Order: sequence, then C-alpha cells, then structure tokens
Amino acid sequence: MMKESNGGHADAALDIAVFLLTYIIGTATLFALLQGIHAPAGLAGWAPILGAAVSTATAFSGSKARAVWVTVAALLTVVASMAAANIYFDFSSDGLGYHANAIHELADHFDFLKSSLEGRYAIYINNYPKISWFYTASLLKLTGNFEIGKSINFILMLASGLVTFSALRGHGVVPRSLAAICVALNPIAILQLFTHYVDGCMAAFLSIQILCIYGLLWNNGSRRLTIPLLLASIGAATLKDTGLVFSAVLLAGAFCISRIRKVPIGVGSSATATLLLTFAVLAVNPYVKNLVEGHHVFYPVMGAGRVENLISGQITPQFHSLNRFTQLGLSVMGKTRNENPFDLATPRFPQLKVPFTVDAVEFTTAGGVDVRWGGWGPLFGGALLLAIAAAVWSWRSTWRAAPLLAVVVVLCVISPESWWARLNPQLYVLVCLLTILALQEKRIIGYVLVAVLMINSGIGAYESSIMIRNAAGYLKQATNELSDDHRKVLYWSERYENLQPMFDHLNVNVKYIGPNGASQLDMWPCKQLLGEWVCARP
Repeated sequence: MMKESNGGHADAALDIAVFLLTYIIGTATLFALLQGIHAPAGLAGWAPILGAAVSTATAFSGSKARAVWVTVAALLTVVASMAAANIYFDFSSDGLGYHANAIHELADHFDFLKSSLEGRYAIYINNYPKISWFYTASLLKLTGNFEIGKSINFILMLASGLVTFSALRGHGVVPRSLAAICVALNPIAILQLFTHYVDGCMAAFLSIQILCIYGLLWNNGSRRLTIPLLLASIGAATLKDTGLVFSAVLLAGAFCISRIRKVPIGVGSSATATLLLTFAVLAVNPYVKNLVEGHHVFYPVMGAGRVENLISGQITPQFHSLNRFTQLGLSVMGKTRNENPFDLATPRFPQLKVPFTVDAVEFTTAGGVDVRWGGWGPLFGGALLLAIAAAVWSWRSTWRAAPLLAVVVVLCVISPESWWARLNPQLYVLVCLLTILALQEKRIIGYVLVAVLMINSGIGAYESSIMIRNAAGYLKQATNELSDDHRKVLYWSERYENLQPMFDHLNVNVKYIGPNGASQLDMWPCKQLLGEWVCARP
C-alpha cells in the first residue's frame, strides 16, 4: 500500500509539472505564432488563456481520476506565481535594459524571418532566442502588467522540484523531498526570481532534463518522464543560444545511454509531431532568421559582425587569459565577489579561501543577481568537495551513474564562460545529483550535503531579499520626495523601457519629455532612479 501511495504521489507531481511546462511553452508558442502571422489586433494577447486551455486538455488526456485536482493545483500555482512576481518590480540592469526592450517590442509586433525589432538593444533582441520574452509579452499584452511575466521563474522552479520528486520514485518520501527542494533552490534561480534574467529558467530546464534522464535510465521511473524531458529540451534550446547546445548534448547522451542500457525512450507519433512543430515555431526566430539574413546561426555572439568583448569586458584581462578549467576552479573555490575589472585596486584573480568559511563581503555580495566570481554561493566550493567525497564513499552508485555524470560534467565545462555562475547553473545540478546518489545509499554525508546546499541557497535568498526591499524602499521614498507626495508631475528622459510600470506601481504621475528635452531637466531638482534622471518642476 505504501509503495502504491508513493507511486501515486510521484505520478501526481509529474502531472502538475507537465501542466506547468505545457503552460509556459504553450503560451509562448501560441503568442509567437499569432503575433508572427499578424493575427487580428489583440488576439495574440489571449495566448495565456489559450495556453491554460491546452494545458488543461493535456491533463485530462491522462489519468481522469486526478485530472481535476491536478488542473486546479496547477492553475492555482500559476496565479500564485503571478501574484508573487508582482510584489517587487525588476530593477536589474539587464531587466531594465534589453529584456524590457524586447518584451515591449514583441508585445507590439514580431516577424518570423525579419529583424524588425528596434531600439538601442536591437542587435541583441533581434538575434537572441525568445521563449521567455514571448511568455512575458503575452501577459503584458493581455493585462498591461509588465511584472507578472516574472512568474515564469516561480513556475519553472516549482516544476523542477516536482520532476525531481517524481523521478526518484521508489525511494523514501523524506530523501525525495529533500532532493526536490535542493534541486529547485538553485542559487542562480533564487537570485533571479524577481528579475527578467533568464539564467534561473535555464537552471530549471537543465535540472528537469538531467533528472528525467536519471529517472528513466537508472531509477525505473515512469515512461512519461520523456514528456518533461522533451519539453524542457525545447525550453532550454529556445531560451538561450547555449541552451540549444546543452539540450543537444543531453539528448544525444540520453539516446546513446538508452541504447547501451536497452531502455527505450520515446513518445507517440502525434506527440512527436506536436513537439517538433512547437520547436519550429519557437526556434525559427532567431536560428533560421539569422541564416536567412546571412549571419552565423549564433549571431551576434559568433560569426562575422559579432559583438566583440562581450565577455572579456566583464573581467580582468589577467583572469580572461587563463584556460577555462583554471578559471572555473578559481571561481568555484574563491571568495564570492563582484569586482570591477576597470578598478586597478581590484584583485586580478579570485581570492582563494578555506572551504566553508564566509567573510562579511561574501554575505552581502551573495545576494547579487549577477555575481561574477563564486556566484554559486559562498559555501558552494566546500559543497563541491563534499560531493566528490560522497561520490567516492558511495562509489557503487557513482559507478552505475557514471555515464550520466560524465555527460553533466561535459555540460559544465563546454562553455568558455563556465566560471560565470549564471552561465553555468548546471554545476549546481551536478552537486545535487551526487547528493541524490549519497541519499539513496543512505549515507549521512548525503544529509550533510542537503544541509550545506540549503544554507548556501538561504544566504543568497536572505541577502537578495534585503537588497530588493532596500531598493524598493528607496525608490518609493525618492519618488515621494520628488513628487511632493504625489502632488507634482515628474519628468524623465527615457533611457530604459520599463520605468513606466515602476511609476504605475508607485502611483506616480510622470511625463516623458524625450531625449531632445532632457536639457531643461538640468535646472530642476532631480534624483537618479535605476540609471535614469527623474526630475520635478520647481
């Protein structure tokens, strides 16, 4: 009876995860399709409603016995995620920059095979993958609210935990639950919850793929794990250029391992056709569009006319000159820091430290949305060493899972920027996978690892919450002072896209005067808000 109950819980968790993944990917696909074919005005804005309908239909195509409550639970999760995303607005540099530019432009227009998006970030937003932008733009078009698009971060975080719980069926509820929490609380995902950055989404998509492969090929998991595996592959491949490479490596590895272990992986012909069509709609822009326009498929990162110094300008030249393995090792084992490479007083390399030690600067830096060195958290280097020790201690399980571990290791070093935590969230998943193997061997070191990983993520979450609250408080106070408690109209010369939603959130009346009228602001009382000079007429 207990095994049957555990199996039922695993199936229910998987059903909810599939619903959530289908909702995200379905909404983005429908929006891209309707906007790309220039459907009648406003129709693309209904994509979130249509996406919910498709997800509901998918739920009822499975077990009818639990379809109703799975649908209710999943829809409540979506609504709760939107409400949570709206608590704080995104004040990150990239969120206010090219992400906001892309989302607002896509909500207005989109072409499959033409670079029609404009603005100062056009070279990026025309040529980068767009699934997260499609999702957020659809909600912006439907509701007029820019911030609720951040719900994608909450939804995918929960989906990764649910898939982990389901993939580990057959094991105790406690270790499965602990593993699910650890996987979901990837520090990269936590730090980006209230932003439009996409690396937390990548962390979730890769976690889902890796855990699905483990469940299918090593843990006798449900064959239905193939569905979230393929959905997450599509999600990662259409989220970032690197996601296409990562998904290709994981799927190729899964295929080879399945042939060796003689475990079939596949879905029906109708599901295959639907998934391929979904991928085509989401991937044609930018991948096919770039080729049609004569660029490299990964333009502007690669090929003729690429953006130079995209990465090298972010770090010291001394660190940039090292090979990727040395860079990764120094970043993982060094202090968590966000140094300015143009400041000559800045250390040229990460400062190595004793594992599990944390200084005051690391605490405050750990909450940053885009930490350069040691961005996985101040305890992560020690956790990695502990995970390696656990792998040796649980060598039988490690040896059995060696093919998957090897694929994930390749995934962690394949990128030249693997030292940059937000570009390598899968390194955290590798440690989680080793933790899972230790838990399944009933090793105490597995529970120690769980504690370390949770504390590490907790430090980042705590410091991030302080930063967000302080920033929100400052913005509210500054706008109140400038507007004389909402009695004055504020004036600003627009640089970024989404300050208007911020003003709406704070109930402040604002007049946009444009760059040509910016000179008159020099004579007025002003404050700098999120990189903008916002002023009040005396």
